[in-house]
Order: sequence, then C-alpha cells, then structure tokens
Amino acid sequence: MAPQNVETRLFINNEFVPGKAGKTFQLINPATEEPTYQVHEATQEDIDLAVKYAKAAQPEWAAKNAAERAAALNALAALIVKPENIDRFAELESVSMGIPKGHYAFQAIISSQFLQHAAGVSLDIKGETSLRTAGRLDLILKQPFGVCGLIIPWNTPLMLACASLGSALATGNVVIMKSSEKAPLTSVYLAQLIKETGLFPAGVVQIVSGMGPTTGAALAQHMEIRKLGFIGSVNTGRKIKEMAAKSNMKNVTCELGGKSPIVVFDDADLAKAAMDAALSISLFSGQACIASSRVYVQDTVREKFVESFKANFKAILSNAGDPLDPATTHGPQADLLQYRHVMGFIERAKADGIAPGMGGNRVGEKGFYIEPTIFFDVPETHDLVKNEIFGPVVVINTFKDEDEALAKANDSEYGLYASVFTKDISRALKFAKGMEAGSIGVNCASPTVSVDMPFGGFKQSGDGRQWGRAGLESWLETKSVFINL
Repeated sequence: MAPQNVETRLFINNEFVPGKAGKTFQLINPATEEPTYQVHEATQEDIDLAVKYAKAAQPEWAAKNAAERAAALNALAALIVKPENIDRFAELESVSMGIPKGHYAFQAIISSQFLQHAAGVSLDIKGETSLRTAGRLDLILKQPFGVCGLIIPWNTPLMLACASLGSALATGNVVIMKSSEKAPLTSVYLAQLIKETGLFPAGVVQIVSGMGPTTGAALAQHMEIRKLGFIGSVNTGRKIKEMAAKSNMKNVTCELGGKSPIVVFDDADLAKAAMDAALSISLFSGQACIASSRVYVQDTVREKFVESFKANFKAILSNAGDPLDPATTHGPQADLLQYRHVMGFIERAKADGIAPGMGGNRVGEKGFYIEPTIFFDVPETHDLVKNEIFGPVVVINTFKDEDEALAKANDSEYGLYASVFTKDISRALKFAKGMEAGSIGVNCASPTVSVDMPFGGFKQSGDGRQWGRAGLESWLETKSVFINL
C-alpha cells in the first residue's frame, strides 16, 4: 500500500508552499503503472523567491561558528537514521522509482555519514600564508560562494542530496536544491527533517521539484546563483554548462554518466570477481552511474567466470515484485521512458544480429521490469559497448594480455569507475595508474566507495570532485590577500 499523508509541496523559506503558478505533475508507480501523487512544480517565480530568501539568509549562516553549522548537519544526520525515518524514506523511493524496500537501509546510513563527514572536516578548513615577499604578509582565504544551486538525479536521491548538501552547507553556502521529477518525494521528506532539527535558519536550505527544462533551467540561468552542482546525464550536463555560461558564468561541478569496465585476469579470485561484477550491474536494476556494464575476462578463464557470473546475476535479481515487499530483490526501471530506453538497446542489438546470451525480455505484464541480460563477444564499436544503458544489461568480452585489456577498458568517452581483479600487485598498480577513471577498484567493484574519498569522473563523466575534503573545497572560493607591512 502506498504511503499516506505524503508532503508534495515546495520547501521555501522553511515553509511548505504550493507553487506560485499552481502547477503539479503526476507520479506513476513503476511497479504497478498506476498514478500515485500530484507533486507541485516550481516555476521561475518560485526560484526567484527562493533566491531572495537565500540571499537574505546567507550572511548569517556564513557568520556562524563552523561548529554551529556542523551541529546542524549532525542533528540532521541523526534524524535520517532513526528507524521510522529510514522506513519512510524506503517507502517513498519504492513508490517513486522502484527501489526494493529491503535493500534501502544502507542508503540512509551512507546519507547520514556524508553529513557527518562534512560536519567533521569543516572544522578544519584553513587558508594559507606566504612570507615570500619582504615587507608583506600574503594570505589565501577560503570563503563560500554564497547562493548555490543543486540538481540531483532520481536513482539515489537521498544519498546524493546529502553528499552535496553536507559540503555546501558546512562551508557557509546556502542552497536551493531541485529534485528529479521521477523521484521527488524523499527530497521533500528530507526537508521535513531539516525543519525538524530547528537548527537551519529560514532560507538556508530550500527544496523544489519540477522539470529540467523549466525548474532546472531557472536555476542554471539565474544571475544571482554563483555555484551549481549537477548530477545526471552527459547530455543534460552539457545543456546546464551552456546555460551557466550564457548567464553569469557560474561555477558548475558535474558528475555525469559512466560505462564502467571490469577487467578480470586468470589469476584472480574468480568467485569473488563474478559476485562483485554481478552485484555491480544489479544495483538499482542497473540504474547506477557507476554500474559495471562492461566486463573483460581473460580468454583462458572465460567459461569458468561466465558460469559463476550467470548464477550470481540470476540469484541477485531472482525475485521481481512489489518493491514495498521486503522479499523483493528485483525492482522495475524507474518509469516508462527509462524502460523503453533500456529495451531500445536490446532490440537494436537483436536487429544487428547480436542476440542476448541470457535474458533480454520483459518480466511479467505489469510494471517496468526487465530480465537480467547478458551479451557476449560484442564488437567494441557497438552501441552496447559505447553508450550508457542504465539497466540490468552487461556485455562480457574477452582479452588475451594486459595491453589489450587496458586498451579496451579505456576505449570509452566515459571515465567514472573502473575495476581490475588480479593477485599480481605490479599488474594491479599498473592498471590503477593506467585506467582512465576517477575511481578505481582493485579486487573490488562499484559500488565500493567511501565518504572521505573524492568522487568524480574523467573525460565526459564530469569535472570537479565531490565527497571528502576535495568535495568540501569545491564549494569554496579562493581569495588572495596582499598585506603591506
């Protein structure tokens, strides 16, 4: 049963309010294809109002002692992991984009940890001094941008909201965050917890919902927003950078898509490699930017690896059903558009004479479920290998030696995450250095990450870094001060 008493309004100046234009949009449960909630849509007028309140709130927030801002973030972190709130977040994401409720708790825990880490590191933000020039003391100051925007995706909305909000708020910025129109409910519930802490002054955090071409564009083009963090697709990231450049050249940090490779050598622990690879592509039914959708296995162990991988892939996604049922392990694609996007890749491959070695069909007649799907020995130039699918679809190809493996792994415009499995330490380090990605797993695969480590992409997977100290620094301006003595 869908959750009751769900807040769907905008959170502006610490109050829940309808959009000025009175517009709403309909959410559809991807497991049932039935309509659920009408969510309020922010327009330009709402964004202008939010910016007005944010500008008024920022000086007071920035002037607070770092420990006071940290205390607010820690209070929010504590609320997120209260059992009743974890349960509520899980229900809201289940009916929004189909994440199985039984798999949700770790997202809330990591979300809390992101806030705690930002709170802790923020107590140690420092500038620098220089005594290079006689008769002068030169300083480097680190200061907040001021009013910032944040646009988050639909696949892990709570976790990615907290990862960015923590760093932005800890450094004295104020934030207007836009949730995805596919999964806005957890962001609104997060706003309820922000208000419940009583430690965030009005205007410091404001959360709006709406469409990319309207609400998102209003943030990207706004002349008084000085920094924007975006997480989403390459195509949308490109548009946001264009809008930012054409408006006020606001600083933009992007974390974009991925086509993550896994390289498995014949000396690897094949059982672990097969399990980790299957878990990676199964995460959120393949709807993760770091999902390992390209697997390169050394030809001498291909059959043994594939046998184990197939068994794990089937087992992990064995129970497609109601995401609210704790027994469900296989959720649907987020909506009809995403379902058609994934099935389009499968159907085009079939038309090209590339048949799936496993899966490739819809599951059931209701809901946007897709079978765990494997393609074998696909040409490296094919759409399946080159482009992000964002579904439970993986390509398994082979290689003969190190040079071929590294070349294939790097032959992509994406560079978010990459993995290598081997017991040879020299080879592991060679690949850790040689793989063109922002995060490298050695004998592990995505979603292996840590809240204290920088995260971001090479090439078209984005620019700048989030998380950890590097992520905190990205929300600070650097100022040089020259003092004549």
